[in-house]
Amino acid sequence: MFYHILKVFIKVTLSFYLKRINVRHAENIPVEGPVIFAINHPNNLLDTLIVAGKFKPRIYFLGTGALFRNRLASLFLTSAGIIPVYRQEDSSEYKGKNRETFRACYETLEQRRMLGIYPEGTTHADWQVKKIKTGAARILLETEKRNAYKLGIKLIPIGLNFSSRKKFRTSVIVSVGEPVTAAPFFAGYEAGDFSAVEGLTSKLQKAMEAQVKHLSKASFQEFVSKLDFFYREDIINSLTAGKQIEKTEIDKLRLSKKLIEGVEYYAKKQPEIINTIWDKMEAYQQKLKKVHLRDQQIRRDVEKNIKPLRYLRIGFIGFLGLPIFLYGLINNYIANFFPSRLSTWMANKETDIATIRVVSGILSFGLFYALQTFAVYSFWGVVVALIYLVSLPFSGFFVLSFRKFYKRYSENVRLGFLLIKHRNFIDRLKEQRAAIIAELDALSEEYLFLERKQPKSTEILPI
Repeated sequence: MFYHILKVFIKVTLSFYLKRINVRHAENIPVEGPVIFAINHPNNLLDTLIVAGKFKPRIYFLGTGALFRNRLASLFLTSAGIIPVYRQEDSSEYKGKNRETFRACYETLEQRRMLGIYPEGTTHADWQVKKIKTGAARILLETEKRNAYKLGIKLIPIGLNFSSRKKFRTSVIVSVGEPVTAAPFFAGYEAGDFSAVEGLTSKLQKAMEAQVKHLSKASFQEFVSKLDFFYREDIINSLTAGKQIEKTEIDKLRLSKKLIEGVEYYAKKQPEIINTIWDKMEAYQQKLKKVHLRDQQIRRDVEKNIKPLRYLRIGFIGFLGLPIFLYGLINNYIANFFPSRLSTWMANKETDIATIRVVSGILSFGLFYALQTFAVYSFWGVVVALIYLVSLPFSGFFVLSFRKFYKRYSENVRLGFLLIKHRNFIDRLKEQRAAIIAELDALSEEYLFLERKQPKSTEILPI
């Protein structure tokens, strides 16, 4: 009962913090155990909330033993199905305690339940699956051995792909891979050959890498991230030209992975091409920055921005929404202030930001909504207080939408004035962008041609 209430609470929390969660290949999620989900770890506690909230079956996760030191926290985590992992690097008193962890994992799987594991052992902000530890393989093989290799545990890789780790209302793609076959390693494990554990771990590593934007070298991350943002929309538009395929049918994760493959190919074969593209993109972005414009404005039809009546109509609609914006801003300001500041002050690394913001947001909004509602109740009674309470989250969302609307409107007004006063400058920006896209298109065609000559080619198109 407690878990189901907690799950509803998690879903509501995620709907506030995240804009969208897309589950890729949801058909690979089993309806019953025993299952081990091997998950990458880009965002600390938020990763567990996403998988627990989005997957229908109940999942028992492994969590750091340091969280269990407080008796109240230990009771809560145990009720939520968290199994403590004791790392010796956290405390010398944990030495030998992981036997209890392994035993709990064996019993969880033997009860045909589902287990969530983070094999990397730590969180990180790189577009990589770090070298994973052997724990997942050891748990699977030992549990099978305890049950004469007849349990049929499924080992499923999960990839969490955030559009941004820092941004509020970001989007996430949860990619679910096909089960990793473990049976070929049973005989070796039974014979006491540790290479069976290493072999299954290596196989799981590759399976997890296939579910994320994985770079062989983290040094490429800044370039690939900017290229993905700059070029992906153009690829999608070219694929959907003539409506042979809809945008919703395109697998954006595979698209990004194909882009990574292309970058790594040219970085190895012709690194000067990568340097040239990088320099051209940077020069283009610097020009945009000088006039406070975004690439999306140049990418799309800029002619729409020189219609005065359109400005007046949109501006009038915005003016009508101003009172609601002010109401939402005033009544949500204090509750929103603390999570945004705490995530900046307390985060030791990038992967902590989202978790701190979510956890502190739950406490802050809950506390201040309650205090503000109580104050309204004291003056105007129950009915007004209830109406006020319901209005708080809706007005908060309106503030977010209105800010986005105002930002886009002011940017388009600025672009409109630039088109009127400095039309040649905007035309040169369009030409500069078009030249970069043409060069990228040529490289893409060359890479895909070379790839098709290989015996094992994969397509960039949808699943």
